[in-house]
Amino acid sequence: MDRNEFVDMLTSDIVRITVGQVDRQKTFSIHKNLFAKKAPVFYKMFDGGFKEGVTGLATLPYDSHEAFENFAQWLYFPSAETFSSHIVRNLLPQENSSVARWELVETIVFANKYCLDALSDLAMSSWIIHQRSTFPLEELRKITSYIVANTSHLCKARVGLLCSHMGMAYTSASGKGFLQIKYI
Repeated sequence: MDRNEFVDMLTSDIVRITVGQVDRQKTFSIHKNLFAKKAPVFYKMFDGGFKEGVTGLATLPYDSHEAFENFAQWLYFPSAETFSSHIVRNLLPQENSSVARWELVETIVFANKYCLDALSDLAMSSWIIHQRSTFPLEELRKITSYIVANTSHLCKARVGLLCSHMGMAYTSASGKGFLQIKYI
């Protein structure tokens, strides 16, 4: 992004997007022109004659505010490498955490829903490269079911998840329904 594009982005109108259900809502303020290159669905939502474009306000009640926060950070990061480093630094140090895994999964689903292939690819790549821990087989089943139920049949994460499973050797740890994932 050159200097003029950067200044245009920072001086563009700010839109407000409220994300999540009433009990877990969060409102984000985003520079409208930031959507132009990375998120055309949102750019069209706010740049056209839609209600959101007129008011500068949108509500996404069925989306995760954690996933939207990752999306907003991705919008503001200058490169894929910088965002990927953010994911690794902020989410994956908790790699044994179910919460961190689900935040990545929700980000993948959010990205697929709004045609944000680059974001989905980054989140899935981060998952594959850095998620090398033991976690319950039942959680893996829930994650896979959630992605299949909430993404289009063209979602790369579906294929990526399947391929990563095919490339893994699973061994039961102590017969307690845990998987040790070994990449081969």
